[in-house]
Amino acid sequence: MDEKKAVKFNSVTQAFRAQEVLARYSIRSRLVRTSKLKSNTGCGYSLYINGNRSKAIEVIRSSGIQIVGE
Repeated sequence: MDEKKAVKFNSVTQAFRAQEVLARYSIRSRLVRTSKLKSNTGCGYSLYINGNRSKAIEVIRSSGIQIVGE
């Protein structure tokens, strides 16, 4: 996984919500489990963003979804 395109979340619920919001903006993403070695918060979930990562982060944050790592 390209870490520069990964956006990390605390839970699978948050990651799914973010993925659904991104889909409404035609931003594709892939949900993956974040390993303990790559996450400061234990096992979380990440979305691998296909496309404009800055726009995706803006959309996620404006939807009230918390990102724990970029």
